[in-house]
Amino acid sequence: MAIKVISFDIDGTIIDFKYNIAFWDEAIPHLYAKRHGISLEAAKKIVLEENDKVGQKDIRWYKPSFWFEKFDLGDHKTILNDLKHHVNIYSDTVPALKSLHKKFKLIVVTANTNEFVDIKLEVENMGSFFDKKFSVIDDFNGIKTPDVFKTVAETLHVLPEEIVHVGDDPQFDYVMPRELGINAFLIDRPDAYELFKKPEYRKNVDESHIIKDLRELVRKVDEMGT
Repeated sequence: MAIKVISFDIDGTIIDFKYNIAFWDEAIPHLYAKRHGISLEAAKKIVLEENDKVGQKDIRWYKPSFWFEKFDLGDHKTILNDLKHHVNIYSDTVPALKSLHKKFKLIVVTANTNEFVDIKLEVENMGSFFDKKFSVIDDFNGIKTPDVFKTVAETLHVLPEEIVHVGDDPQFDYVMPRELGINAFLIDRPDAYELFKKPEYRKNVDESHIIKDLRELVRKVDEMGT
């Protein structure tokens, strides 16, 4: 069946993790330390412990507004924008998007909130390549599941088999869309999370569906035909 839509995750797929590190690992602990009058080391420990208590299965974990309110840190939107210079696009991203955009509808399906999506895709006008952007947190009030991908397909009026999805998480970007029948590829970049590289975490991933960069995705899609 002909491919009509290419779906992208954001972090670890089209941009690296510098912005996330600057926001989650540096800015929040720094603000917490300053707000509560403790050392940065102590603040990092508290923030990490609170992150673990909430956990990644809770959508609040992904929301800057939740953490800024919880820690009494003020306006999160100012910080989000102030850190925009940390958004770093992989060198293969824009050429791949330009190539694929000529033939397919391009979309984003991400666990980033819409605030993050807007800031990250504003860099080098990346947002102009995408016909639709889905934040599973804000738009579906959940995480990536087969049902979410089903709704995405229905919204775009295409069949799951007409979609290719690429992302860096073996579970949420490969297993979940594959369960619905979407053609999924796992991108394995050098800076990928160590967890994602563990054999037990990617045991259900077909080796032929692992790519190193988006240039490989362009070739894979070409091989699938249009």
